[in-house]
Amino acid sequence: MTVYLDAGHGDKGDRYDPGAQLVGTPGDEGTEARLVRALRSLVAVELVAAGLQVAIVPDGPYRERHAWVRERQQGARGRSLYLQLHGNAGQGTYALCEYDAQSEEGRRAAQIIVAELERLSQIRAGQVRALESGERGYTCIQGIWPVRACAAVLVEGAFLDTPAHAALWGDQMQAQARAIAAGCLAWAGR
Repeated sequence: MTVYLDAGHGDKGDRYDPGAQLVGTPGDEGTEARLVRALRSLVAVELVAAGLQVAIVPDGPYRERHAWVRERQQGARGRSLYLQLHGNAGQGTYALCEYDAQSEEGRRAAQIIVAELERLSQIRAGQVRALESGERGYTCIQGIWPVRACAAVLVEGAFLDTPAHAALWGDQMQAQARAIAAGCLAWAGR
């Protein structure tokens, strides 16, 4: 089984998209693009240590990212999971996982990952939401779900602009990474 890890925002080909800003951390150090890349690295280490194959999706426009995954899926055996990692904004206290409304495996993976994130003391609740064409977030995963045996989930594990969640992007980022990895492992049946 392969887990494809994609960090949201960053290089979009024609522009750089920094995403949201971590509360109390001005400048590039606190951008969502930088922080989700650090989170992606931590999740990757956890998954590899547990014996899963991990592929880091290169930056670029979403179409190119999705094409990269589809190319690697051709002829692949077994299931795989595509995660696009983001931080949330809007001063909430919940974790959010979104999936393509047409993907039953995406729904199942999103539910399992949210359940693991809810174990973190800073997360008050989890939300799982199906995305339909045209909705915010849909472009992040729309090119993945038709791939044979590849579920796609957009993960917004913690808020960047909520003071209670700030540690999950700092000294407790490893806890967020472990929760996301635990969800992947549970979905994979490990």
